[in-house]
Amino acid sequence: MTEQPRGDDSTSVLTAVRAGRATRDQAEIEIVQSIIDWCVIHQTDDEDAASFGDHGIPLAGDGAPWVLE
Repeated sequence: MTEQPRGDDSTSVLTAVRAGRATRDQAEIEIVQSIIDWCVIHQTDDEDAASFGDHGIPLAGDGAPWVLE
């Protein structure tokens, strides 16, 4: 069964939509900020650690992209 709109008019319905989107947008911003925090905590200059030991290998001639295993 379809739920009826919570407002008496289109303005209140659109206001609810905007509020929901604002809440969602803020949650997404917080997620990205947490990802950045995680990255800062786990910084490394060790290429093997950063790439999990996976390095590209050349399969074609000069100028061709390298392929990862």
